[in-house]
Amino acid sequence: MSLEYATPAGYPDADSALVAALEAPMAEERRDVRRSEAGVLLDGVLATRARRKAAYDVAIGEYLAAMSVGARTLTFGYVSIGDYARERLGLNARTAQKQAKLARDLRERPALREAVWSGEVSPCKARIVMSLARGDAEASWVERAKTDTARGLAAAVKSLTGKTADEEEEPWELLSIPVPPEARPMVEEAMKVAGKQVGHTAPRWDRLDAIFQEFLGTYGGVEGAEESDGNFLHWPLPPPDDSVERLEEDLENETKRWVYLDEVQPVVAPHVADETNPWRIDAELRRLVAERNRCDEELGRVASVFSSLGLWRDAQFASFRQYCKERLGMGVRTVQQRIALERRLVMLPELRQAMRSGRISYEKAKLIAWKATGTTVKDWIERAAGKTCISLRREIEGEEEAQMWTRGWLEIPVPRHTIELFADVCKAARALARKPLTSRECFLWSVYQFLETWKCEAKERNTLRNRVMKRDLGYCQAPGCSRRAAHVHHVEFRSHGGADSMENEIALCAAHHLVAIHEGYMRVTGKAPDGLVWEIGLKPPRPEDLPDDSDREWTGCQ
Repeated sequence: MSLEYATPAGYPDADSALVAALEAPMAEERRDVRRSEAGVLLDGVLATRARRKAAYDVAIGEYLAAMSVGARTLTFGYVSIGDYARERLGLNARTAQKQAKLARDLRERPALREAVWSGEVSPCKARIVMSLARGDAEASWVERAKTDTARGLAAAVKSLTGKTADEEEEPWELLSIPVPPEARPMVEEAMKVAGKQVGHTAPRWDRLDAIFQEFLGTYGGVEGAEESDGNFLHWPLPPPDDSVERLEEDLENETKRWVYLDEVQPVVAPHVADETNPWRIDAELRRLVAERNRCDEELGRVASVFSSLGLWRDAQFASFRQYCKERLGMGVRTVQQRIALERRLVMLPELRQAMRSGRISYEKAKLIAWKATGTTVKDWIERAAGKTCISLRREIEGEEEAQMWTRGWLEIPVPRHTIELFADVCKAARALARKPLTSRECFLWSVYQFLETWKCEAKERNTLRNRVMKRDLGYCQAPGCSRRAAHVHHVEFRSHGGADSMENEIALCAAHHLVAIHEGYMRVTGKAPDGLVWEIGLKPPRPEDLPDDSDREWTGCQ
């Protein structure tokens, strides 16, 4: 079998000029598009970019797994691989964690690992068969993964284990409930109390889960509950059925797994050295991520045109989701996010240039793409460049929440299971009341019941520690840290005469407090909250530890 290697940095392939010139046709031009020719051409380019991106992701995952060993991320001021990847590499934290986990799991499955690294099995398929590809059964599952579809593999795994092996993420919906101004303090108080239960850094949907589960734990067994009208959504939930899955299977069989599409050669992952030095691992990761980002940008550009023309229908796929999973080996949500960003970048060329130059990361661009306009994009870039990604996200979420309350609506993107929980709350509340209730009334009832149960237990003493935690919103104040605070740290140590005062104390997670600061990886001086100076990388590398490239310099301060 002929294998293609991931394209080295700066080496253009034959399709690069095509991708650079590609633009979505205007509405009046679409009828003139020769769909068959366009579909074959764009599908080949898109599938190649997807395999190339997967090859880079495999290599990046191996280095991320190496970086997660011991205290290597602390060399750069981070206590988790997710924070390191998001802030230093510009990768999504959860994606980075999944890539590192895949690398670790593959080390125990040599045959599957070889197939993934050679590009013959996609990471998506590898995750599906991971639980069964062990021991004597590994070889047979590897051969099956090379030829079977992701849907077929997931069905086979489910039939043997009873568990869903599909890697597709849970769909999200927009929960939308009117909240009168007089009820806003009660809702905010309930969200705050729920945060004390599930963690100060818990997202709003996680807090809603706690509120709904408390109500259902008390009233969920009421008989006579009727179906919810679902009017808390901007659109109704589709009835559960397996018609789409049956259609996918039928099309898969009818087309003989899309045999008429051009065969795309596997792409071998870049070579990864067995490295233990964090500085060299970091240098290789930044190099690989830069190359992967170029490939990812091209993928988004082609996918945007391919999706807008609906060419996946001409290729006989049941949905764009099926096309992404089977042809690209990617989750549809990942592809859709990249398409959405690409369309914003077309409107905001300054943002694209800032990404290409490395001034802002992909994760920061996702945050500001929907906030910036042609007149404000430069200001947003300046704002993003001067902050960590996690602090920028928290600021934007705070602004969005303030705007939400101004409109008088609770509008929160939530995973599907939260919607289902609230539907159960509505059923139970209406059965208990024995009369029709609006979704707003059901929601406020659940909030009131939650507060009645937990408000007294959640009261806090007015201590200095609690005041510091409240000022810092319960977050660790170390740059780029996404963890909840567990300790209060004296900026000037008490052993050095530091005072017990608000300006000398900050909230930190346990790892940053006990390991990063007290073991000398980083130092903080100044006065809280706005006059702090963080020194990171206090254990500098030896000259022989640094990468050979002269342009990769070490900086020890942030």
